[in-house]
Amino acid sequence: MVPRRTQASRASESPFGEEVLYVYNDETMKPQKPCNYRDAFKEGKAGRLEEPLAKYLTVKDEYTIEDIYALPEGVRAELINGQLYYMATPTRTHQRLVGEMHLTVANYIRAHGGKCEVYIPPFAVYPFDDDKTYLEPDLTVICDTSKLDERGCHGAPDWVVEVISPSTGSKDMGIKKSKYQAAGVKEYWLIHPEKKVVIVYLFKEGEPEEAAIYSFDDTIPCSIYPDLSIRPSDLLWH
Repeated sequence: MVPRRTQASRASESPFGEEVLYVYNDETMKPQKPCNYRDAFKEGKAGRLEEPLAKYLTVKDEYTIEDIYALPEGVRAELINGQLYYMATPTRTHQRLVGEMHLTVANYIRAHGGKCEVYIPPFAVYPFDDDKTYLEPDLTVICDTSKLDERGCHGAPDWVVEVISPSTGSKDMGIKKSKYQAAGVKEYWLIHPEKKVVIVYLFKEGEPEEAAIYSFDDTIPCSIYPDLSIRPSDLLWH
């Protein structure tokens, strides 16, 4: 399959087949339109929490990193523009993809004597090193190790991978993609297990984003490692 190159917009038809209805304010990065997933973004309204989080936190208009730290062990959430997003327990397929991706990338780095480091959740990324945004990507590769401390990565990783589901897809393709791009992430992969599709975004400062769409049977090149390619179907079925 030859990958299709696209120039993705903030309100466009999703390559996964669902319409993406998010339109973002350039200054606040908050959604001005709802999405077509019934529940994916309901918690994005100021002062509202998803039910799994409401039992642990006081409802308020804006949250900070201290609210993330106050969550009990085993309860995970992300923080974007001061709003909290509950992270549900992942599926077995999700974990298989993330685990095998981690092994593949870590073994490549080790075999080539690389200095980059690769992490899987729970691992914190503070893309702007502020108290309003806290993310936990499914796979994070950091080559500037000065950004790392015991709490996580302070600043933009080089490569981020998210394995998405119907309840997270619009957020991963919308506000999280915008945050990663604004922070300076170089490469962003979105893996859709149900549709067996991968979108690879390449971000370069001052240039339009590039997006290539692949199937699970394609061999996908990694931009930050020119001699590394990954075939997603091999991660699941070998």
